[in-house]
Amino acid sequence: MQHLQHPMGPLHQIPPEDVFLSVDDGGTQTGMGYVICQVQPHLDPDCPINIYFSLECAPQVRFLLFGALVARARQLRDVNPSMKARIYTAIGPGETETASFYESSGLTLNHTEVMVRLNPLTREAYLPMGASIKEIPLFSPEEQMRLLGRFQQNDLKYLDAAYLQQMMNTPHFRAMGVVQNDRILAEGVTAGVGGKCELLALYVAQDVRRQGIAKVLLRQFMIVMMAEGVTDFTARIMTRSAPQSALTRAFAAEQLEVLTLFPELSI
Repeated sequence: MQHLQHPMGPLHQIPPEDVFLSVDDGGTQTGMGYVICQVQPHLDPDCPINIYFSLECAPQVRFLLFGALVARARQLRDVNPSMKARIYTAIGPGETETASFYESSGLTLNHTEVMVRLNPLTREAYLPMGASIKEIPLFSPEEQMRLLGRFQQNDLKYLDAAYLQQMMNTPHFRAMGVVQNDRILAEGVTAGVGGKCELLALYVAQDVRRQGIAKVLLRQFMIVMMAEGVTDFTARIMTRSAPQSALTRAFAAEQLEVLTLFPELSI
């Protein structure tokens, strides 16, 4: 017989009420799962509440643990009942058995993270009046932390100080932004070696989106990189993101590889 319980305290800073352990009658742990609730209106305005779940367990307790995670996710989403929400996880493209389990549990696998190759912009794009593209100074730790803070305020929280330092040591590192009246409207970061360069992150301030700013900034990155000998300019794209998908279409993107599948369920 399997039982569910919470740990005595936080697990890797996750509150104990968001962590579930499955234990058999002998007291042996047979699985673990947890949920992390993120409200991301900047990154995903169409579905602001994104609740990530992790599930690691023996097959015989998978349904039990998964059911508990979904129930907890519904409790978390009810804090903001007016916002759209989903529960999701990430699996590799080769995890066919796991994918089948999630599909049989009602989740869809329509969205992925893909690596794409970007080609030169096929049509003109212009900046708002008075705006220009500038290099973002990162000479001091304070300037670097301010950059990271701006990205995190726009829900790009995977950039941290260690990762930024690592990327700054690559030949094709660039941080550039669109500036208007001393205000940064958009920023991006690239890094790469030899003939290859990847767009690591790019955001546009919420109140100036849909004005072509991302296209102009990305076009400038590609111009700079091509002058440095880059012939392969890539980016990781979330297919569920309408802005990212629109940007890749503008640059005639070619899909190179499916990196991650995101089983998800609207709740």
